[in-house]
Amino acid sequence: MSKIYRRSGENAAPCSDPIPLFVDGVYHVIHLSPPWDSLGYITPEIRSKDTQRHISSTDLVNWTVHEPALYPGNPGEVDEDGCWTGSLVRKRDDGVFYLFYCAFDHDAGNPQKICLATSEDGYRYTKRSDFPILRPASYLEQIDYRDSYVFWNEDEEIYWMVLAARYESGGPFHRKGVITYRTSEDLWNWSEDHILYAPWYMICPECPEMFKMGDWWYLCYSHFDQNAKTTYRISKSCHGPWRTPSLPGFDGRRFYAAKSLTDGKRRFQWGNIYEREGLNNEGKWTYAGDMAIPHELLQREDGSLAVCVPHEIVDSFHKPVAKEFSPVMGTWEQGEDFVRVESTATFSYGFFKEESRDALMFHAKLTLEDGYGAFGLLLKSTEGLSPSWELIFEPTRSRVSITRYPCALDPFWETLNPKVKDAPMEVDGPRTIERPIHIERGKEIDVKAFVDGSFVECFVNDELALSFRIYDPYGQPFHKFGLFVEDGTLEVTNIKLNEED
Repeated sequence: MSKIYRRSGENAAPCSDPIPLFVDGVYHVIHLSPPWDSLGYITPEIRSKDTQRHISSTDLVNWTVHEPALYPGNPGEVDEDGCWTGSLVRKRDDGVFYLFYCAFDHDAGNPQKICLATSEDGYRYTKRSDFPILRPASYLEQIDYRDSYVFWNEDEEIYWMVLAARYESGGPFHRKGVITYRTSEDLWNWSEDHILYAPWYMICPECPEMFKMGDWWYLCYSHFDQNAKTTYRISKSCHGPWRTPSLPGFDGRRFYAAKSLTDGKRRFQWGNIYEREGLNNEGKWTYAGDMAIPHELLQREDGSLAVCVPHEIVDSFHKPVAKEFSPVMGTWEQGEDFVRVESTATFSYGFFKEESRDALMFHAKLTLEDGYGAFGLLLKSTEGLSPSWELIFEPTRSRVSITRYPCALDPFWETLNPKVKDAPMEVDGPRTIERPIHIERGKEIDVKAFVDGSFVECFVNDELALSFRIYDPYGQPFHKFGLFVEDGTLEVTNIKLNEED
């Protein structure tokens, strides 16, 4: 079993919405966890009846599971249908831990409101029934009001709380999502809501987070509508204006509800990868799933943020796995940790044959020496590529994506050949994740890719992350990793296939 933390609790209950905090050399992550037997239920008071579980680590690799921080309330209590996400902050003057959370009661007039639990030691939390519950202002919709993120605003020298909300009236219905903020001197008495960001382009900006790196402020949030993902905006002021960076987003649609912490030197981000009903590649996506590999955020010169896999994770995959590259199409040159193929005006591919126990890391340098055709990695793909998933680099489109093949066809074309099997329509589209990248012929591209059960997590040039869930193709043998190129000469060097001890 991999050391990568995915989920815990009774019968390995799912996880969602991480709440991270670094304290005294320890990385703490509290996260939501629906009932373990709720897969397949879309009713909020069943699937979303969240417990808040607690894990900690000193090295980002080995994790200790603690007693849950919060459980849903009893019938009639304000949080009887779940303790939804929020934030954890340690009070500056007395060191008390304040865990703000969204209390969910599906049948209440305000089903979502902000409550508080406190702890002296950061492990045992007490819900504070004496805390003055925070509810949305009258100009805000009375349903969506959640995901409080609390931090000490160093520029204003006061605590801020940012929240996900929606306007009550005015404007297009599906674009009313806003982020509000409140202020407090003592974490107990809070100001009224003020509008921080109202871009008029999303339903609701979930799980907002705000932090400062250098001269830049960052406002992060997740949205589940068009171009769904966890993304961010930047500003030189904590009051905005909040502008789109040159490299928006942290990952793809299925890396969601991400939040971060700093240890004073580096910033790490946790998100979750949702699961699918039926635990197969055709099932409907549902809320919650498993924790993704931690991401490290790196600031670029223009203020935008790059993403890489922390070296602690890479270093934990240090046991080499015996491998053999087996070509299927094309004439491949092979050497120690090296392959090359000239595939002019045609398609070439092959797979790495290996016998890894569990999680496996592929690390290599890919160089397109000639042509402008697509190339990349095959991920959890069958020998005949039906189905297959590709980490595909496309020079002519300046993008990298995880794409599923074969793609669904219009019904008319499927009827022309009875041997063509109907490929399932995917809500994400065949191109499940897409990130921008400039690809030059003759320039190496560094790729680190992890396959761990149904998780596929790829990191490119210590700049981009692409995470997705790919279940094992039903009833068919498959290979965790392969290579391909369409109309080009591809050289792959420094090939490593490593697993954990």
